[in-house]
Amino acid sequence: MDKIPKPLQMQNPSCALVIGLCSHGLATARSLHHSGIDVHALESKKYIPGVRTNCAKIHFVESIKSNSLIIDLINVRRALKTYTHVVLFASSDDHVRLIAENIKTLSPLYKISWQTCSEKIVRLLEKSSIENLCLSSKTPYPKSLIVKNTEQLYLHIKDLASPFIIKPVMPQSAFKAIKCTDPIALEEVIENNLSDSPFIVQEWVPGTDRDIFFCALYLHKGIVIDSLCGKKLESYPPALGQTTVAVTQANSEIKKLTQNFFNGLNLSGPVSLELKRDEKGKYWVIEPTVGRTDFWLGLCTVSGFNIPYLEYHGALNRIDKLSEATQTQAIWFDSERDPLAPLRYWKKIFLLEPLSLKKSFSYFNKNDLMPFFGALKIFIYNKLTSRKIEDIHIAMYHNIETIPEKFKTLLRDFSTDPFSDYSWLKNFH
Repeated sequence: MDKIPKPLQMQNPSCALVIGLCSHGLATARSLHHSGIDVHALESKKYIPGVRTNCAKIHFVESIKSNSLIIDLINVRRALKTYTHVVLFASSDDHVRLIAENIKTLSPLYKISWQTCSEKIVRLLEKSSIENLCLSSKTPYPKSLIVKNTEQLYLHIKDLASPFIIKPVMPQSAFKAIKCTDPIALEEVIENNLSDSPFIVQEWVPGTDRDIFFCALYLHKGIVIDSLCGKKLESYPPALGQTTVAVTQANSEIKKLTQNFFNGLNLSGPVSLELKRDEKGKYWVIEPTVGRTDFWLGLCTVSGFNIPYLEYHGALNRIDKLSEATQTQAIWFDSERDPLAPLRYWKKIFLLEPLSLKKSFSYFNKNDLMPFFGALKIFIYNKLTSRKIEDIHIAMYHNIETIPEKFKTLLRDFSTDPFSDYSWLKNFH
């Protein structure tokens, strides 16, 4: 059975610092706070629901996505000087990359669960590294090629069978993944997103959201401390985007494939692997997550696999004794991206398994209600202020780059939904 650690008794005051209070950062802050840990958080947006939490003391900064984050982390550490140790938590790949690139500056100031393997973490952030890892671990990976431009595409595309999927090598690019039926569609994606080059082009693995599975591990010096398996029920965009509804589901094959993938890397910290099952029942690696938890963290926490708690004590090197873990079945809803999803699953929530199936939501938490009311206020406001199409003056732009700068700023800096963010809409356009 999987194990979880018991921390040694604290002799010096310590706290956690979470970067960002989007729904993911909020889930991290809540799980730490409800475990009795002092939590601080960095955030740049004062209007998002997460800043209403009672689970963290918030330090507002100009940006949590740019290089200025490192300067802010240095300054905030001074403000937290009464704490002997501060454990740092990333909530996006951008944060992981910035921390890893500045590990020599930050490691004397903060405890980071994966600081001894930061170079490996950086390499794993690049999707181009996945194929070699799959080959060495004998884990199935879709036939792929890496291209920088359309010339390279047409030179090698004959080696792949259509349809295709294309995604940038680097995370947090203008788009996550796009399905293309032919090379002409691939060419258009590449030409419209040259700033995100290079790209991975793969053969499409057939299936829907419900054919996508995942396994999360907490590693300490390469040893699996605890794990949890689950599957998607929905994602957005469908079968291509981020999870919006997920459930726990024991799956020994997924767990074994995940452990094989990370075996021998001697990593520490949270990791996970997403896989897709084809029509013949074979699992194919989609992508790993390293250096941070996934956006469906709430699913793990409510089921009994409290990854931030493990990461906190792992970073402080307090994993000394193991005790039996208790995990229960759970379902998680990303009410930030799909607020109405629970209504579609009302039978599963209230009728089918009301006693055994635990529920987790991005914002609703009975011990921390204000973020939920903040999200509800935004939802109601958006509904009430929406107008009929005939009342709106429409201007047409053939390229999103040509829209007025004030609207670009609005989309970049004030969007509360990733799918109305400028970079996502640029790709969608």
